Amino acid sequence: IISVTAWKEGQLVYEDISLKDFIQDLNRYYVGKVILQDRQLENLRISGVFQIGDRDKTIKAIENLLPLKAIPLTSNNIVLYGDK
Repeated sequence: IISVTAWKEGQLVYEDISLKDFIQDLNRYYVGKVILQDRQLENLRISGVFQIGDRDKTIKAIENLLPLKAIPLTSNNIVLYGDK
């Protein structure tokens, strides 16, 4: 995490973090779980600034940044699949 205090401002800030670690952080802030469909996806790298209060926007950002597709499993759980 780049900014230790960014969470106080409602932001999660990352630079070159593994998708596994990123998802673990997301799951601390949101109701339900974001699940990786395949362990091979865990090592993908992600960077960016994400708003804690908007899970849908964060999931869309993940889909735009990485070759992933988000599929709702239940109303609170989302599975991320490799898109390519």
